[in-house]
Amino acid sequence: MLRSQTTLAIALLLCTACTGKLDGGQPAAPNTPNTPNTPNTPVPATPGDRLMRRVTALEYAQSVQDVLEVAPAGELPADVRVLGFSRVGAGTTSINPLAAEQYENVAHELARRAFSDSARARRLSGCTPTGVADQACARTAIGRIGARLFRRTLTEAELTLYSQLTLDAAAHVGSFDGGLSLAVSGMLQSPRFLNQVEVGEAMPGSTTRRRYTDYEMAARLASFVWNSVPDQALLDAAAGGELVTDDGLRTQLTRMLADARARKAITALMIEHFDIELLETAVPNVGATVGIASAMREELSRVLETAIFDEPATKFRDLFTRDSTFVNAQLATHYGLTPPGGSGFERVSLPANRRGILSLGAVLASHGHGGRTSPTLRGLFVRQRLMCTSIPGPPANVSTDVPINSGATARIRLMRHNTDPSCAGCHLQMDPIGFGFEQFDAVAAFRTQEGGETIDPSGDLDSVAFADAASLGVALSQNQGIEACMARNLFRAAAGRREAPSELSVFNSSRLPTGGLTVSQLIEYVILSEPFRSFQSQ
Repeated sequence: MLRSQTTLAIALLLCTACTGKLDGGQPAAPNTPNTPNTPNTPVPATPGDRLMRRVTALEYAQSVQDVLEVAPAGELPADVRVLGFSRVGAGTTSINPLAAEQYENVAHELARRAFSDSARARRLSGCTPTGVADQACARTAIGRIGARLFRRTLTEAELTLYSQLTLDAAAHVGSFDGGLSLAVSGMLQSPRFLNQVEVGEAMPGSTTRRRYTDYEMAARLASFVWNSVPDQALLDAAAGGELVTDDGLRTQLTRMLADARARKAITALMIEHFDIELLETAVPNVGATVGIASAMREELSRVLETAIFDEPATKFRDLFTRDSTFVNAQLATHYGLTPPGGSGFERVSLPANRRGILSLGAVLASHGHGGRTSPTLRGLFVRQRLMCTSIPGPPANVSTDVPINSGATARIRLMRHNTDPSCAGCHLQMDPIGFGFEQFDAVAAFRTQEGGETIDPSGDLDSVAFADAASLGVALSQNQGIEACMARNLFRAAAGRREAPSELSVFNSSRLPTGGLTVSQLIEYVILSEPFRSFQSQ
C-alpha cells in the first residue's frame, strides 16, 4: 500500500515537472509518444539548439554510485547510438512507458539498498534524525542529496516538496530512513535527474545565443568527463561563478582528468569512436577462438587508456603510428607474436607489418562482411569516422553484392565498382584506403595471400600513396583533417548533438593549434568552444 501511495505521489511530481515551462520561463521540450515495445524512439532535434538530453546507462550507473554509493542491479533502458555515440542518441530519444517502468524498478531498489545500512544513510543524509518527524534532518538530507542528483541547488519549492514526501512516507513505515528512501526513489525518477535540463541565461554581447549557466556547465563537465553528476567541488565552483570563465573551466578540467572516473569515461567514449559495436558478433562468424573478441576489446581499451592518461604527451595523431600494444597469450598467438610469460595482458612491441591503432583486431574485425574482409567498409570507417567525410549510400537500384568467386582477391573483385559510373564516385573514396588493410583477414590475422594470389596492400589517401597498412597510418597521422574531425566528434559526444552549420568553422583544422594535440588538449578545446558553452536563442 505504501509503495503504491508513494508511487502515485511521485507520478504527480513527474507530471508537474514535465509540463508547462522550465525554470526561467523557457518552454519545456515536448514529450514524444513512443511505441511500448521499444525503450527509446528517436525524435527530431534542431542542431545548435539546446536539448533536454536523457542520461545514458553509463551515466546513470556512475551517478548513483557517486551519490548513493550503490550500483544498479536491475536492467536499465538500452541506449541508442546516433552519429556513433550513445550520448548523441540520448539527445534524440525520449522515455517511453517501458523505459519509465524500468527506471522505476531500478530507482526503488537502489534507494532501498542505499538507506538499508544505517552508517551509509547517515553519511548520505549528513544528519542523524531524532525521530520519524525530524523536519530539519529531512531538509538537510534532501538538500544534500538533491543538489547532487539534480546537478544544482534545489529550489525552495523542491526542497519543501521532497522533504514533506520524506516525512509522510516515514510516518507510514515508522522509519525516517525508509521515508527518505522513497523520496530519493522519486528523485531518481524525476526528469531533473533522468535528463540534463538546461535553460541558459543571457549571453553578454550576443542577441542570437544564450550561454549555459554555471550550474549547467558543472553538469555538462561532469557528464562529459566523468559520466556522472557534479561533485561538491564542481558545485562550489558553479556557486562562485567560476564556470563561465576560461580559467575556471581549465582549472576544473585539469582536476577532473586526474580522477579515475575520467579514465573510465573517456576511454569508453574513445572506444565508441573507433566503432567496434559489431566486434562480438563479427568474430564468431569466422570460427575464431572463443574469447578472442573480448581480448581484442581489452587490448583496445588498454592502448587508449595508456596513451591518453599514462603517456600525456601522446598526440592523437600518434595513435595511428603506435608501435606497441597489450596482448595476452591467446591474442599474441593470434597475431603471430611471442606470447607473454604471464597469464594476463602485457605490453609488447608490434612487428613492422602491424602498426597503429587501426591494425588492432577490435577495429579491423568490426568492419567487414561476416566471414570475409571488406575494403569498402574499412575505407568507409576511415572516411566517415576519422575524416568526417560524408559518403552517401548506394543508389537504390544498384546491387552491392560482390560474389566471392568473381576474383581471387578483394581488389580484383571490387574493380567493377571503380569503373561503374553509378559506383565509382563513392568507391574511389573508400576502396583505395581499405586496400591498405587487406593483409589482415576478417579477424585481423596477418596474411600475404588470398585465393592463391599475392595481396597488394597499396593504396591512396587523398593523392598520398601508401604501400601498406603501416604507411597508411603514417599518411593518416600527417593528414590535417584528422584532429579537426576528432574535435568535432568529441563535441558531438560532449553536447549530445551534431554541430550546427554556423558552428562548423570552430572545428576547422585552421582553427586548431599547429603541431598536433593530445586527446586531453582536444577535450579542453571542445569545452572552451562557444558551441559547448552556449546555444541558439529560441
